[in-house]
Amino acid sequence: MNQHIDTHAQRARRLSSEVQRLRDWAGGDPARLGDVADALNELTAHRLAAHAWAEAAPTAQEAVMLSAKVLAQHGPVGPYTPRGDAARSVTALVHLAVIQSAAGLAEGAEQTLSAAFGLRAQLIRLDLDGALNPATIAWALLAWARVALAGGDIAAANARADAAVSVGVEGPLGVDVDRLVSDVRWAAGWPQPSVEHVLRAVEHYDAEALPVLSDPAGAPPAMLERLSEPLFGLYADAADRVLVIGAPGLALTLRRRLVDLLGTLAVRRADVQPLLVTALDDLAHDLRTLGRTAEAGDLTELADSIAAESAGAERPAVRVRVALGAQSSWSSLPAAEVFGVQVGATGEAIGRLAALRAPADAVEQQVRAEAEAELAKRARSAAAAQQRAERDAALRAEREEREAREAAEAERLSQQQAAQAEAAERLQNQRRRAERIAEHEREAEREAAEREAALRARVTDETAAERAEREELERLAAELAALEAAEAAELAAIERELAEDEAVRDAERQLRRADVVEAEVLGDAESTVEQEAEREALAEAERVELERAQAELAAAEAERQRLEAERQEAERVAAAEAEFERDRAEAERQRVERERAEAEWYEGERRERERLAAEQERLEAERAAEAERAAEAERQAEAERHAAEQAEAERQRAERERAEAEWYEGERRERERLAVEQERLEAERAAEAERQAEAERQAAEQAEAERQAAEQAEAERQAAEQAETERQAAEQAETERLAAESAEAERAAEAERQAEAERQAAEQAEAERQAAEQAEAERLAAEQERLEAERAAEAERQAEAERQAAEQAEAERLAAERAEAERAAEAERQAEAERQAAEQAEDERQAAGQAVLDKAREGVEQASGRREVRAATEALVDELRARYESDPDAYLADYLDALDQLATARWQAGDWWGSRAPSKEAKALRKQHGL
Repeated sequence: MNQHIDTHAQRARRLSSEVQRLRDWAGGDPARLGDVADALNELTAHRLAAHAWAEAAPTAQEAVMLSAKVLAQHGPVGPYTPRGDAARSVTALVHLAVIQSAAGLAEGAEQTLSAAFGLRAQLIRLDLDGALNPATIAWALLAWARVALAGGDIAAANARADAAVSVGVEGPLGVDVDRLVSDVRWAAGWPQPSVEHVLRAVEHYDAEALPVLSDPAGAPPAMLERLSEPLFGLYADAADRVLVIGAPGLALTLRRRLVDLLGTLAVRRADVQPLLVTALDDLAHDLRTLGRTAEAGDLTELADSIAAESAGAERPAVRVRVALGAQSSWSSLPAAEVFGVQVGATGEAIGRLAALRAPADAVEQQVRAEAEAELAKRARSAAAAQQRAERDAALRAEREEREAREAAEAERLSQQQAAQAEAAERLQNQRRRAERIAEHEREAEREAAEREAALRARVTDETAAERAEREELERLAAELAALEAAEAAELAAIERELAEDEAVRDAERQLRRADVVEAEVLGDAESTVEQEAEREALAEAERVELERAQAELAAAEAERQRLEAERQEAERVAAAEAEFERDRAEAERQRVERERAEAEWYEGERRERERLAAEQERLEAERAAEAERAAEAERQAEAERHAAEQAEAERQRAERERAEAEWYEGERRERERLAVEQERLEAERAAEAERQAEAERQAAEQAEAERQAAEQAEAERQAAEQAETERQAAEQAETERLAAESAEAERAAEAERQAEAERQAAEQAEAERQAAEQAEAERLAAEQERLEAERAAEAERQAEAERQAAEQAEAERLAAERAEAERAAEAERQAEAERQAAEQAEDERQAAGQAVLDKAREGVEQASGRREVRAATEALVDELRARYESDPDAYLADYLDALDQLATARWQAGDWWGSRAPSKEAKALRKQHGL
C-alpha cells in the first residue's frame, strides 16, 4: 500500500508555527507587526488554495487589521507610503474578499475589493501591480468576477474572468479560474468555450488529486478531505454541460468516474454517501433520458440501498441543474484596470472536447454492451428463478395438499382410535361395575352371614323379650318371604293361565275357522252371520281378557323394575363411596410414598456429598502424607548421600595421600624408566592429537561443503521463486522453499548431532586414554611396589590386595557415575533437541503463515489492473478473515483495512453492488468494537 505524504498539511503547520513565533517575538513592538502580517498573509494564501475558508477567515481578518496598522504608522496614504506596506494591505484585502465571495457574501466582497482597488488607485505611482503576487492578482480578479456574476452583470463577469485566466496561474487556483470561466461562459450562452474550460479544469484536477483519490487507504484524512472538496461540483457541472452540447458518451463517462471516486471515498468517509447518492441519481436520470431505463432502474435501486444505510439522514433532494443562459457579448478590460494583465495572452482552452469525445463514446458503447449483456443475463436468471419459484410453488401446493390429506387421514384414524378406546373404556367400566356389583353382593352376603352368625351366637344369651322380638322379626321375615313367594307363584300361575288361554283360544280359532269354511261351503248366509257375530263377541272377550292380563303383568314388571332400580342405586352409591375412599386412600398412599422417596433421595444426596467430602479429605490427607513421606525420604536419602560422599571423600583423600607417598618413593627409584615411558606416551598423545585434528578438519570441510551446497540450493530456489509469477506456482514454490528449509534445518541438526557425537567420542577416547595412562602408571607403580615389597610380610601383601580391590571398586563407581552423567546429559540434549525442533516447527508454521499473508499483500501491491487488484484484495481478505476469527485483537485493524480495500477495489472495478458487502461488514465490525 502506497502511503501518500501530505506536504500541504506539513507546510500549514510550519506556517502556523512561524506566525505564532513572530507574534511572541513582536510582542507590542509596532515595528515588527509587518513581519507578523506578512506571515499571516502567507498562511491565509496557503489555506485559500485548499478552500479552507473557515480556517482562513480569522487569519485574513487579522492580516487586514495588522496591515492597516502598519500602513497608518507612516501617516496618511500618499507619497510617503512604503510600497511593501501598501502591497501587504492590498493582499490582505484581496484574501478577505475571496473568502467573502466563496461564502456567498457578494456585497461584502464588493466593498472589500473596492477598498483594495481604491488603495491601488491612490498609490498608482508606486506600481503596486508589480509588487503583488500573481496568485493575489488572480484571486482579486476571481472574486471581482464572482461579484459581477452574483449581481447579474454577465458581460462584466466574462471580461473579468478573461483577465483572471490571462494571469496564467496553475495548481488548485488554476482549477478555480477555469471553473469560473466555464460558469460565466455558460451564463453568457457560450456552451462550447464553457465545456472546454471545465474539461481543462477536470484535467488539471485529475493530475493532482486522482492518484490520491484512487487509493484513499494510503492518504491521511485531512489530505482526502482537501482534495475531494471540489470533486462533486467540478464533475457534476462538467457532465451537465457536456450532455447539453450533445456528447452523451463523454457525459456518462464523467458521471461514472465521479461515481467511482465517490464510492471509493465513501468507504473511508461516511459524509460522502449523500453525494454518492446524488451522483447515482444524476447518472440514472441521464440514462433514463437516453432510453436506457433498465440500467437507470438498477442505479436507482443502488442509490436507495446506500441512502437507506445512512441512519437518521434523509435522502438528498434532486439536484437542480443550471440552465444555459442567453447569449451575450463583452469587451476586454484594459490592462490598467486589471492589475496590468494583458487579456488574451494565454489564449482560449480548445481541443479537449474533440479529443475526449470519440474515446468516451467507444468506452460508453462497450459499457452499454456489457450492461445489456448483464441485464439479459439477469433477465434469464430472473426467468429461471421465476420458473423455479413456480415449480416450487406447485410442489409446495402439492405437498401441502398431500399433507392435508395425510392430516385428515390421521385425524380420522385418531378419531377411530379414540372411539375404539372410548368403547374399550366403556366396556372396561361396565366390567368393573359388574365386578364391583358382584363384590358388593358377596360383601352383602358375607355381612348377612356374619349377622346371622352373630344372631345365632346371641340366641343363647338373649332375654325373653329379645327372643320374642327375634321370633317376631323372623315371623315377619318369613311372612314377607311367603308373600314374595306367593306373588311370584301367582305371577307364574297368571302367566301359565294366559299361555293356556292363548292355546285354547288358538284351538277354538282353528275350530271356528273350520266351521266357517264348512259354512261357506254349505252357503248358509244366516249361519255365516251368526258365526261372524259369535266370533266378534269371542274376539272382544279375548281382547278384554288379554288387556287385563297385560295390565297386571305391566304393573308387576314396573314394581320389579322399581325395586331393582332402588337396589342398583343403593349399590351404585355404596360403590361410588367405596371407590372415592379407595381413590383417596390411594392418593394419600402415593403422597406418603412420594414424600418418603424424596426424603430418601435427599438423604442419599446428603450422604453422598458427605461421603465425597470425606473421600476428598481422605485423598488430600493421603496426598499430603505421601508428599511428606516422599520429602522425608528424599531428605533422608540426601543426608545419606552426603554422608556417603563425605566418607568417600575422606577415604579418597587418605588413599591419595598414601598413593602420593608411594608414588614419590617409586618415582625416585624409577625416574629414568618413567622418563622414557613419558616420552613414548607424549609421542602417542601428539599422534592422537594430530589424528583428532585431521578428523575435525575433515568434518569441518564436510560441513562447509554441505553448507555451500545448501546455500547454492537456496539461491537456486530463491531464483526459481522470483521467476514464478502466478499464484498457484508461487504457492508451490513456497512449499518447496519450506521443504528445503526444513531439509536444511534437518541437515544442520544432523551435522550438529554428528559433530556432537564426534566430540563425545573424542572426549571418551581422551578419557579412555587418560584412564589407560593412569592404569599404566598405576600398573608400573604396583610393579615397582611389588618388586620393592617382595620381602614384605604376608600381611603387607594382603593389605595391598585390599587396597587394589578398593581402588577397583572406586574406579567402577566413578565409571558408573560418569556413565550416569553421560546418560543424563544425553537425555537432556535429546530433550533440548526435541524442544528446539518443536520451536523450530512452530516458527516455521508462523513463518509460513506470515509468508502467505505477506505474499497476499505483495500481490495487492503488485496488481496493476482493476480486476487484478480486486482478485488480489479478495485473496488478502480471505487470508485475514481466518486470522481475525482466531485472534480478533491482533488482526482487527488489518482486517478492517482489507475490507475497505476490497470495497474500494470492487467499486473501482465496476462491481458497485458487490462493494456493499465488505463495506457493510466493516461498518458492522466497527460498530461492534466501538470504533
